[in-house]
Amino acid sequence: MSKTIKIKNKIAFVKNFLTPISKISDSCILDIKNNNFNCATSTPDNSVMFHVNYPIEGVFDDTEVLNCPDVKKLIKAIDTIDDTDIVFTLEENNLTYKDKNIRFKYHLLEDDIIKRTKLSLQKLSDTHFNTSFILENDRIRDLIRGSVFSSDSNKIYIYTNDGCVHAELTDKGRKNIDTISLIMANSFDGDTIDSVPLSFEIFRIIDTSASKEIFIKINNKLGIVLFEIENNYNKMTYLISSLIK
Repeated sequence: MSKTIKIKNKIAFVKNFLTPISKISDSCILDIKNNNFNCATSTPDNSVMFHVNYPIEGVFDDTEVLNCPDVKKLIKAIDTIDDTDIVFTLEENNLTYKDKNIRFKYHLLEDDIIKRTKLSLQKLSDTHFNTSFILENDRIRDLIRGSVFSSDSNKIYIYTNDGCVHAELTDKGRKNIDTISLIMANSFDGDTIDSVPLSFEIFRIIDTSASKEIFIKINNKLGIVLFEIENNYNKMTYLISSLIK
């Protein structure tokens, strides 16, 4: 039996939901629950785990699962739609769209072909993070510009000093590396940080966010860093483990 899925604001859906997913993985599993699309996915090496949701309208008695084989192809199909809002028809193995100008059918995969990412939002909520701060989106662009100077390294070291959060782009495991340091935030809550090394790739991924600020939480003992982004439409959560210095 077919079901209808209505998505408001096509541009926001692509920008705040599908595009961030496509930066993490080519394929994904979308769960429909409580009138929301929910997606948990990860990079191929599991270095970054990601969860995002987006509100939809429809009548669903049980959780529906959409196994999407190619997220970027779905984005390209949606880009051909002129209407602001989208109404999909969900069939057993496909997602269809049609209006007076265009129609397309996007085929879905069977269950268990795409590996489901094991990310528990409840466990993250129960985890104590001993340091937190707000990173403005402009600072991310500064970091990306700074990474050009330190192009021989793909590492960033986060530390606190004089009440501020600093970022050093370098590789402490190598010699004769060009280095640049920038302030990430003018204040923070919680414990001071000696040095937390991360892959710089996370900042290239989250640069697509439409939000003006990102909430960053660090658990030094577990060696994990959480990036939370909220806007008027949804919430995005990135989880990354620290590197070995």
